[in-house]
Amino acid sequence: MAHCPAAFRPLVERDLDAAWTAIRTATVDDARRRTSWGNCAAYAGQCGVDPWLREQSRVEKQSYLLAFAARVRTAGIFGRAVQVGHQSVEKALRHVAQTLVMAGFDNPRRSHGANDLDLPFRHLLASYKTQNPAPKPQVALPVSVVEYAGAYYQAPSAATRAAADLTMTAFFYLLRVGEYTMRPKPNVRTRTVQFRVKDVTFWRANGTIIPRSPLKQLLQAASATLWLDNQKNGQRGATIYHEACRSSWFCPTKDLARRVASILSFGVDETTPLSFVQPGVHVQAKDITNLVKFAARGTHLEA
Repeated sequence: MAHCPAAFRPLVERDLDAAWTAIRTATVDDARRRTSWGNCAAYAGQCGVDPWLREQSRVEKQSYLLAFAARVRTAGIFGRAVQVGHQSVEKALRHVAQTLVMAGFDNPRRSHGANDLDLPFRHLLASYKTQNPAPKPQVALPVSVVEYAGAYYQAPSAATRAAADLTMTAFFYLLRVGEYTMRPKPNVRTRTVQFRVKDVTFWRANGTIIPRSPLKQLLQAASATLWLDNQKNGQRGATIYHEACRSSWFCPTKDLARRVASILSFGVDETTPLSFVQPGVHVQAKDITNLVKFAARGTHLEA
């Protein structure tokens, strides 16, 4: 930048700011990366070490990061002083290394040109992984539980009806909870875009599209598709297809029809999420969880 002509420098600085803005929004973990770097810088201050490790040899840099990893593991000065899993340690180290690299410094975790972590870091993370408690496999819910929950599509409460229809939609279309429910903190950035009314398309048996109203017409759909805008895996523009079932209500097209018709009855536009119940009210993950637990008890799956 020092060699850039003075008259042209503001333009270059503006372009550089735009580039870094794009870099920061390339991933959704920017806030967590800043937290990890802040913890690392605080630890460096206690150790009397430059957090950018500018004066340390490679061995010293790795020693410092290994010590920092051990502190993250025990969370002695970070969080609630509760031991965290190996994945949390790995993420913290990765975030610190990314911050260093983006600032123009070397990645202390890897030898130059290497794809794998250097042996000390691999062994450390492997040891932590071995020490973690064995994961408990989750038991798959039988269809009867989903049917029991879905039967509440006729519940007196609009919120319960919406939760019932979304439970069936999630079952038939294999959705993750963040794809069809509203986050408790909408300002938290995530790559996943929740399904909206405009992402739903209803089809007749002859392959023509059915307009998104009225409900009586939508209930006659032979199939329905969900269009993926930008989901967690980064895939864009794909569609999920499902044909209607013979059931009068337990059906992937009919539950979507009820959701879409209910939402549009409020006069909102088609960018409204499928979680919409009424202005200011959305179905959240806890609502789905509570309904499924209730259904599990109702089918005697849970004591």
